[in-house]
Amino acid sequence: MSRRIGVVVALLLVVASAAPAAADEVRLSLDGQTWSDELRSPLYDAGARWVPGETRVRSFWVRDAGPSDSVLRIGVDTHDEDGLLADGQVVLAVRLAGGAWQGVPDGADAMPLVEGELVRRGSAKVDVRVGFGWQAPDPTMNRRTSFDLVVRLSDADVVAGENSPGGEVLPGTGSGVTPWLLLLGAALVGSGLGLVGRRRQEAGGG
Repeated sequence: MSRRIGVVVALLLVVASAAPAAADEVRLSLDGQTWSDELRSPLYDAGARWVPGETRVRSFWVRDAGPSDSVLRIGVDTHDEDGLLADGQVVLAVRLAGGAWQGVPDGADAMPLVEGELVRRGSAKVDVRVGFGWQAPDPTMNRRTSFDLVVRLSDADVVAGENSPGGEVLPGTGSGVTPWLLLLGAALVGSGLGLVGRRRQEAGGG
């Protein structure tokens, strides 16, 4: 019997401090072919069954549909109330465009975690990796964790101005910046956790 983790994924897309026209500049896709202003289905199935040591990767794409080149930044905002990320029982990592995996250290927030440039009308694949530890103890059955993926698409010229000597950007205006919030929540449902832990012990004991 497999250990069951109810990965409750509410993958929602909402505008945060963006101009009204911003929705037309950021396009999202689950397959890299069909684009819309939101993801139509979750990355992880809430009813999925996980076994100890299992790691799953899910992907989505971000496209720059704006009038200029841009810089894509992806950060992680954790809500690790029960310490599953901090304890290493749940491991989260993100990579952009096939680059190196960047993990969330000790369940801490990372803003940004990965970033890269997008040419006008270009797109980039974002991979999200979630793993559940081999040695996760039975008490994890009643513990929960969640995290937000914050995706920001900024005008490349504005970012260059920020990084250049003497460059300034007016704070709080949202000019040239299109922030989107991807809410990716993970909840560990404990109905099968203790049972599988006991079965493993029984098997190990002969």
